[in-house]
Amino acid sequence: NQLQFSETFTAAIESKVAAEQAVLEARNKLERVKVEAEQREEEARGEANARIAKAEGEAKYIQIVTDAQVAANESIAGSLTPEILQYILLDRLGEDIKIIVIPSGQNLDLVIPQIDELDQSPDTVPSQDNP
Repeated sequence: NQLQFSETFTAAIESKVAAEQAVLEARNKLERVKVEAEQREEEARGEANARIAKAEGEAKYIQIVTDAQVAANESIAGSLTPEILQYILLDRLGEDIKIIVIPSGQNLDLVIPQIDELDQSPDTVPSQDNP
């Protein structure tokens, strides 16, 4: 009770089944390629977002440091009176400086000893109280 088909018919059926299998394989391959492409896109998006977040964090850090430095500079600038600046200038000049040249038009309030007092030791400098 077996049905016998002609070889041509059997070959046609096998050919059709093989073609359908090839189509299914091609569709599966296409789907796999699409999924892999989507994965690469997501990875690239994730890396880009990570770089953006890192850059934003670094920019925020730089801004915080800059703001702190500006505040510190403003605080220092506010505390530097003309007298303190003169003191710093004289302190940095050292003890061996006997003459200071000041450009004309500059106002620098300095107490400069008399020339004859420069060569005397501190013990022999005449006192302002006892002439």
